[in-house]
Amino acid sequence: MKNTLPLFLLLFLFPLVNRTSVSQDILCACTANVSEGRLPFIGDQKRYFDYTADISPNITIASPPSENGAGDSLFTGKNFGGGKIFWLDQTKKHGLVSALTDQSPKGIAWNSGEAKLTGASGDAAYAGIANTGKIVVAQGTNTQYAAKVCRDFSTTSNGVVYNDWYLPSKYELDLLFRQKAMIGGFNTTSGIYWSSTEGKTDPASQAFEQEFRFGSIHEDDKDQPDQVRCIRKF
Repeated sequence: MKNTLPLFLLLFLFPLVNRTSVSQDILCACTANVSEGRLPFIGDQKRYFDYTADISPNITIASPPSENGAGDSLFTGKNFGGGKIFWLDQTKKHGLVSALTDQSPKGIAWNSGEAKLTGASGDAAYAGIANTGKIVVAQGTNTQYAAKVCRDFSTTSNGVVYNDWYLPSKYELDLLFRQKAMIGGFNTTSGIYWSSTEGKTDPASQAFEQEFRFGSIHEDDKDQPDQVRCIRKF
């Protein structure tokens, strides 16, 4: 009996057949848009499964984008993941990407208009992810502020949408500062950039910032209009 199956279901049935004898045939058939074939069952070469594959044009089997890192040579300064890589971990397969331009070139406050403790105390690689989430939960979404600017930010590169940007932690912001010339687009004359890490002296009303001319880091009132550069993890 011949069965008409969508291509994805046919692929699901692969474990039921003898892959050794047919995998290459199936690969060639799919490539050539061959819609019919016969597959032997494992352990019983006398029994066959006749099939007709529905190779409909509205079924798309997408290949992983070249920017997924698989087989790519990753390095700081590479255009990747919607921006540029500015830091790699020891595996050289994961790291941090900076947006190519500032998301708030004229400056924006860290808070939503009132002094409030958010619990965003993280200060390490990738800590800005949790910090940004805590800030948005604590301060809401009715107004724009530094962390929400990054939460709302989205870029598209090679048809891939990247919408997981966040405000860097103090540590991540300093890593970004060290690669400012390579990444580009920063205000290195008078630019002061917010981190997502709350201050230690008065965390309810202050957060850490870094000026991008010489790199000094200090606490400042959250209502100050600092600049924002969003980053993402890959």
